[in-house]
Amino acid sequence: MGKGETVRDGLIKKFAYIREERLFFTEGFKTDEQNNLKEHDFYMIYGFFCGLIREKTGELPDKKIRRLLEMYCQASIYMTVRWVMDGMKEPEEELADLMIAAMPEDIAKLYKKVGIL
Repeated sequence: MGKGETVRDGLIKKFAYIREERLFFTEGFKTDEQNNLKEHDFYMIYGFFCGLIREKTGELPDKKIRRLLEMYCQASIYMTVRWVMDGMKEPEEELADLMIAAMPEDIAKLYKKVGIL
């Protein structure tokens, strides 16, 4: 995931990269076998968000935030895969805005508090 000044910036960079590498991601997202791209994407996004919280607050997220992040990351991967498989019709900014709108309230509050949302 791209780093930016805000979560939105990072999401836009990620989606722009996926668009640039559309052939790889279109093929990679087709399989659900062991060690698939969707599973890898989950661990990368989850790790990124946990790391970002730690970087901004000085500590790892608590159990509730970690569980919310798990659910949020799974949903965001589903929507990313759907976006890719449907031909990436929406611009990166629109998809990023949808991802932010779907963010659980507790995570959004934390990100606003540390100045990245």
